Amino acid sequence: EVSTIVEGGTSESMCDAPLCVSDLIACLEREGKAGRAVSLETLQRLSGRRFTGPLILVPGLAIVSPLSGIPTLPTVVGAAVSIICLQIVIGREHIWMPQRLRRLALGPKSVLWVTRFLRRPAEVLDRLCAPRLAWMTEGLPMRMAALACLLLGALMPALEFLPLTSSLAGAVIAAFGLALTTHDGLLMMCLFAVFTSIVFGSGAMLVA
Repeated sequence: EVSTIVEGGTSESMCDAPLCVSDLIACLEREGKAGRAVSLETLQRLSGRRFTGPLILVPGLAIVSPLSGIPTLPTVVGAAVSIICLQIVIGREHIWMPQRLRRLALGPKSVLWVTRFLRRPAEVLDRLCAPRLAWMTEGLPMRMAALACLLLGALMPALEFLPLTSSLAGAVIAAFGLALTTHDGLLMMCLFAVFTSIVFGSGAMLVA
């Protein structure tokens, strides 16, 4: 059973910075098994210096997962993603979040349920993604990816009322986070192409 979002419950434990999605999922699963809730603050601590990718990836996965059925969750997660990505765009090295968002957390039962749901997809993603064209996941390309996720996060309140659109936006956010987490520049280039096509296609439809 999925529990509701609860406040507090951050962890004091540390995990090595995740090198792949399976490592990140396993790290979160250990938190759940230890009876600890997982918040964005926890995620930032667990991710170590490579926090940028996981802080975008995990919220995106939450929107894609069955947790998206919880009312207002996509909107809350979208707001968190927008706040995080805005700071990445302007080049902040340390991410600030409002205390209420920082301490909002998934309870241990929800964490274990979500990690079980994501374990198999994570293994598939790890086989498909690899560090390549790493320069496309740093500097300006990283900020451009954050800008795209910022826009999607800001649109989440409206998308929540349209069937499947919030999950689609969450999938795109998660994909950008995946590229940053695994340093897969090839995936990043493909995402930029897809995102640009969607933007121009939507603009053409509106003009027409």
